[in-house]
Amino acid sequence: MDGREAATVVLSGALVVLGVAQVVRAAVTGAGPVAWIVGIAFIVAGAGRLWVWWRQRGR
Repeated sequence: MDGREAATVVLSGALVVLGVAQVVRAAVTGAGPVAWIVGIAFIVAGAGRLWVWWRQRGR
């Protein structure tokens, strides 16, 4: 794994973690739908990028 791949994994994982934190905070504080959508979008973006990286790694 080179530096670019490592950065992809780390930053994508960070997006997932931030998204989970946002969703948990929205649930605890009773935030509106925008907070939920932003959190879910972060999770999907991070997980999607990890999935694409994983699929391309096998080639």
